[in-house]
Amino acid sequence: MNSTKFSLASIPVLWVSAAVFLFGALALILSSGYTYGPVLLLLPALVYLCVRPYPLLSLHDKMIMASLFIYFAVGCATNAVHRLPSNAYDNFSRFLLAIPVLLLLLRFPVKPVFFWSGIALGSVGAAVIAIQEFYIKGEMRVGGHNNPIQFGDISMLFACLLMAGLVWSKQHSRWMFALCVLGVIGGIFASLLSGARGGWLALPVVAIFLFVSNGLYKNKKQSLVLIGIFIGLAVLFYFYQQKVFLQLRIQEGLSDLQQFTEAQNANTSLGIRFTLWHSGLNLVAQHPLLGWGSIANYVNITGDSSVVFQRFNHFHNEILDAMAKRGLLGGIALLVIYGVPALLFYRQLKQASIVVKSFAQAGLILVLASFVFGLTQSFFCHASGVMVYAFMLVILWAQSRAALARAE
Repeated sequence: MNSTKFSLASIPVLWVSAAVFLFGALALILSSGYTYGPVLLLLPALVYLCVRPYPLLSLHDKMIMASLFIYFAVGCATNAVHRLPSNAYDNFSRFLLAIPVLLLLLRFPVKPVFFWSGIALGSVGAAVIAIQEFYIKGEMRVGGHNNPIQFGDISMLFACLLMAGLVWSKQHSRWMFALCVLGVIGGIFASLLSGARGGWLALPVVAIFLFVSNGLYKNKKQSLVLIGIFIGLAVLFYFYQQKVFLQLRIQEGLSDLQQFTEAQNANTSLGIRFTLWHSGLNLVAQHPLLGWGSIANYVNITGDSSVVFQRFNHFHNEILDAMAKRGLLGGIALLVIYGVPALLFYRQLKQASIVVKSFAQAGLILVLASFVFGLTQSFFCHASGVMVYAFMLVILWAQSRAALARAE
């Protein structure tokens, strides 16, 4: 009888653990792989809302839930004002659906090994796909089952998250530490082969954050060694096997900038972005409170036939895209979904528990990296971006809360 009770009671935990693992493991290696884990979490989460009482929520839990709801509500409200079609609500709905998943995760905590091993395997899998596409198929920019920018950004995100888990993995076991190290290398490598230059900016930002938050700057000798290693790796990546590819992407960027500033040539990668940003600022100035809803809506209303609006449905900048489409309300909602989680994860950095600190660092890295991606890409305009951010956020928050409860 006791064995039966134990088995029945363990089923929800095993299900949730498997779903968290699959979220990271499948996100980059299957078509729409980032949906499998969240769907497996959402199904029992919705049932749980109907048949079980809510878990005891802290103020900070409610703040995370409120930030998710605010982003969802502002998106839906502005869509309704602009009478946008039903598919315009898809990305915003993910933030609402993440709330019951958070309740489920708080009720059935997952052991850290399921999360970290899933992310690590996903990063290694992304590297395998990148190697196949780049070396065997001869693709100039790899993208897996996604576009190269999103593939590269998410690969870099996974690598950066794993950096936060290295200290925990070293204490856990040698094989886990080795897997996380492979995941860091694999994620960075996949991102480099994607050619997503905007995503590369996240790596030094995250490295500096970890350098400071781990107090490594207090040891001057250790600091110099780490800085030397980081610079050495950067030089190695630039000049070694990927010499032609990496140098080409960097030189293309410098050439684009020169052509735009000297010859006003906007028909380049950076030139198109500058044109989009300038056009976006004009749209914000015209409708500052509620924006235009979408680029298509703006074109229908004004009849603007600019080529750039025929080619793109976002502005390649997260904040500008939010304000151009949803006005000041959209900009505030975006700052909320960034700022509230960042503040709450930051408060946990001083915890003595390595497990808590690793998840707190990972949570801040999620926000920091997504913000950096958003400087040159509208990360939340893609299903992969909103799924990874919204559900990774609630997983990391639930993990940090469970680790904090165990530490206390």
